[in-house]
Amino acid sequence: MDDFMSKYKLQDMFPFIDNSTICGKDQNDHDKNFENFEMAAKSEGLTMNKDKCTYSATTLDFLGYHISYNTLSPDPERLAPLLNLPTPTDQKSLKCIADMFSYTKWISKFSDKIYPLNNVLKFPLNSQQVKAFESLKVELANAAIQVIDENIPFTVETGALDFAISATLNQDGRPVAFYSHMLQGSEQYHSSVEKEAQAIIESIHRWRHFLLGRHFTLITDQRSVAFMYKVTSKIKNDKIMRWRIALSHMIFTITQHPATSLWMHSQGYTVQQLVHIHFMSYLHHCAILV
Repeated sequence: MDDFMSKYKLQDMFPFIDNSTICGKDQNDHDKNFENFEMAAKSEGLTMNKDKCTYSATTLDFLGYHISYNTLSPDPERLAPLLNLPTPTDQKSLKCIADMFSYTKWISKFSDKIYPLNNVLKFPLNSQQVKAFESLKVELANAAIQVIDENIPFTVETGALDFAISATLNQDGRPVAFYSHMLQGSEQYHSSVEKEAQAIIESIHRWRHFLLGRHFTLITDQRSVAFMYKVTSKIKNDKIMRWRIALSHMIFTITQHPATSLWMHSQGYTVQQLVHIHFMSYLHHCAILV
């Protein structure tokens, strides 16, 4: 299919196995791309099952995601088995369910909400643990993020808790990607400054394909961290110098906000979540071909 697309220079076409999705920025662009595909398919003797085709769709279920205009959420059909799971009754079922929640990467404040289930030793679960389990399912059912717009500047906001670090990638104050990492072993005993600095390093590294070569704003709730990453500040600590060198190829302005004013804290977002599909910005009008 890649050779077919390359041969006929087809634009905004995304094949998957024997299905193809053809997109456009608007209805005219959609129709033009679809006509080009039809002519190319006819030339190659390819046929479509008209009964299974959808034209000019404004919503799409694709590879486990439900995609609508500027919004991405989990496919409800795929979520149903997870949302209907009973409360775990032993370590094996609990571990399986916890891994499934982690894999979905859709739950706001994930590290906080999974924490009561991380070290369960006795069954049945107590009321707090059952509440955490049910809360995770509700969060997953209601999950959604905004689609990335390459023309809008990015803002990275970071935060650190006693047992986790987290960050959110925003555009115009709206979340487009999330990251969190549960601190392990000696990491939990690091100072709040080191945890915040670690959150900055890890989140920027995770989103480097979005941030590299473009200016972005970095917001932290630690004044000392904001100081250590400023280019003009004089730092002699070797560890901090390594952190600064690791970010030396990035172009950003760092600011310090109180934790209470951080967007992700005020909205309750500290999520392990990173989802970006390249063609999202074209999905206002789509044709789905089978």
